[in-house]
Amino acid sequence: MNAVLYFSGTGGSKKVAEKLAARLDMQATDIIELYRCGAPLEFERVAVVFPVYSQGVPSVLKPVFKKLRADYAAIIATYGRMGAGNAIYEAARLINAEICAAAYIPAKHSYIENDDFVTPDVPEEIINKLREPTEICLPRRKKSPFASLAPDLRSRIAVKILRTVQCNSCGICTHECPTNAINGGKINQKCIRCLKCVRTCPQGALEVKYSRVLKRYLKRKKTEETILYT
Repeated sequence: MNAVLYFSGTGGSKKVAEKLAARLDMQATDIIELYRCGAPLEFERVAVVFPVYSQGVPSVLKPVFKKLRADYAAIIATYGRMGAGNAIYEAARLINAEICAAAYIPAKHSYIENDDFVTPDVPEEIINKLREPTEICLPRRKKSPFASLAPDLRSRIAVKILRTVQCNSCGICTHECPTNAINGGKINQKCIRCLKCVRTCPQGALEVKYSRVLKRYLKRKKTEETILYT
């Protein structure tokens, strides 16, 4: 097992990646943020952990996945219990590897405040398949016909991130942003609303506001199903 690669905006997928690495007896240096990966991205066996955005793959990860090569890969997509969509199938088509296992794992929703849902552990079947990998065939899942319609733009319309007077221009948000979308607390059009800047700001200087349409959507009934492919 070479590495656990992850992307995480508000920390949920990172925790899953850390738990997975611990169960595989890996070192902390083997857990790598996807958008900080340097070349070459070549492994024997690798696990990839990321959150579902708009029922698909976050746009920031698509160019990284195209560069990723491995003999075998396991794909784990965390989803905010509102719909897993087709993210794993889409990721598998970008990654140059035989897929040995995959799972959609329910998690806290990034846009729901005071969400006390506890993300379940990575299924034991994933661990076993990473230790003794064999190729599997992934099904294509249904997703909303609107999910692929300019997801980053729709998120920018529905989610506003505002700099408050607490900002001291420390630059941490600029360093942590995966898309180079913020400078001195000011957001530009590259923002995908992952909220990593909000989570990492030591001053709590970034305020988030949601549209009424999004607030209504977030009140929908949640699903807590783990969907496993081994």
